[in-house]
This record gives sequence, structure tokens and C-alpha cells, in this order.
Amino acid sequence: MTSVHQAGVRRILSLLLAFILVFSVCAIPALADEAGDSEPASADGSSAIPQPTVDFYVYDEANVLSAETKSTILAKNAELNEKYGVQIVVMTVNLLPGSDLESRATYLTSVIQSWKVGGEQGNGLILALSISDEDYVAVAGNNFKPEFTNVVLKNLLNEQLEPDFKNKAYDAGVAKFFTAAAQRAETYAASLAASAELSEEPEASAVPEKTEDEKSGGSVFLSILKFLGTFVLVLLALAVISLIVIQVHGQMVRKKRREARRRRAQQRGGAASARRTETGSVRRSDSVKDSDYRAFMDRYK
Repeated sequence: MTSVHQAGVRRILSLLLAFILVFSVCAIPALADEAGDSEPASADGSSAIPQPTVDFYVYDEANVLSAETKSTILAKNAELNEKYGVQIVVMTVNLLPGSDLESRATYLTSVIQSWKVGGEQGNGLILALSISDEDYVAVAGNNFKPEFTNVVLKNLLNEQLEPDFKNKAYDAGVAKFFTAAAQRAETYAASLAASAELSEEPEASAVPEKTEDEKSGGSVFLSILKFLGTFVLVLLALAVISLIVIQVHGQMVRKKRREARRRRAQQRGGAASARRTETGSVRRSDSVKDSDYRAFMDRYK
């Protein structure tokens, strides 16, 4: 193989290697972004979601709840959670993130998702008091939204919380709201459980709901498999292309070699023919000279 042909093959292989490197550099950051975990967005895009307390059901940053009210909230939640997986969280803060009802409701939805209030099914409710600007918001989890609609929550707040809240009797208002909400949540959860028992087939087996970590892990694993599969396919394609290029190049080189050998053979054949012709001519000339000599000598016999 000539040096020119070798240089051409090296250039082709260099381009293929560069393509593989570029593909790897572009794909790995995309995979890392896809596999990364993130917290739910807060209402204003910047407010951090606090960690739940040890008691979980009471987050009294504003320190406006009495020990008796806290004890009632914890005891009733323990009962509801054990029977139906229902959780009702009360949060009091100095200032709730967000500037209006919609943004604050969005923030509390993020808290429900982050704390997993009501479990994966969303059998939960959160009441938040913003003391410094005299505001309050209640938000239901996904599975409780059909029962605790906006209208129902508004009526509960107006009837149970508002009268005491406007008089700054926060503890009394929270106790009344929690009692009414817990009673309604228990009735709703019991009806859901009864309906599920009636509709459940005897042979059906319950499939446990995947946690967020399991879902994230499965998504990352599938992403890695997709990346590896794509990478292997690209390598196979490049290998096939390389083999084709090398095969075609080899055929061209062999063809040129055959043509060169044929030309050299033709040149050697022509030279041999010329030598044979020249030798025949010399031999014929010698025969004529011998014949003339014999005729000359015969005259003197």
C-alpha cells in the first residue's frame, strides 16, 4: 500500500474517532441532566421549602399554638393515618411565601409534594397561617381534591377559622378548623375504603405504588440503557463504514497492482520477442556466408 493511500486511510479513521468523541461529550451531559433530582418549585421560584418537624403534623414557626391543640392534632392524625393513611398538617409562619392566594396555594402544593403529606396517593390536607400579614390558606392533596374542593375549603375557613382568626385567637381557630376538617376527611376516607373493598376482585393482588426514588432510579436506568444502546449502534455503524472503506481501498490497490504486473509482463514479452528476431536474423546471415564460401571453394577443385 502506497504512502498516499495509507495517509488517506489514517484521515478517515481520524474523522471517525473524532465523531465518536464528539458524540460522547454531547450525550453524557444530557444524560446527567436527565438523571438529576430536583426539589419541587416554590411559589415564587426562590422560596425554599422547610424540612418538616419531628412531630411532622405541626410546624409552629410563629409559636401561636398551645400544647393542648398540638396534642389534639398529633393524636387525631395518628388515628387517621393508621386507619386510612390520612394526614392533616398545620403550619404557622411569620410570613407565607407568595403575594396572592394562587402563588401561596402553589407553594403549599409544593410543600405537600415535598413532605409527601397523605402519602403517595395524596390523602392529605395542609392549613397554613401567615401571621404578619393576617392571611391563611388551605390546600388538599390530589386524592382529597374531589372532597375538599375550593368551595368546601373556603366554607370551612370562613366558618371555623375566620371568627377567631380576626380576633387573633389563632389557637382556637386552628383547633376548630382541624376538628371539622378531620371529621370530614375521616368520613370521606372511610367511604373510599368501602368502595374499594366492594369493587376489588378476590383474585386481584395489590401492586405497591412506586416511590419517587424508585421512579427516578428506573428513569435513570432506562436513560443509561438508551445511551449505551445508541452508543453501541453508532460504534457498529462506524465499524461497518470503516470495513467498507478499507475493503474498497484494498480492491483499488489490488487492481492497480495487477495492472502494473500485466504491464511489466508485456514489457518483458516484447523484449524477448525482439531478442528472438535478432538472433534469427544473425543465423540466416551466417548461413548465406557459409553457402557463398563453399561455392567459391568448389570452383578450384
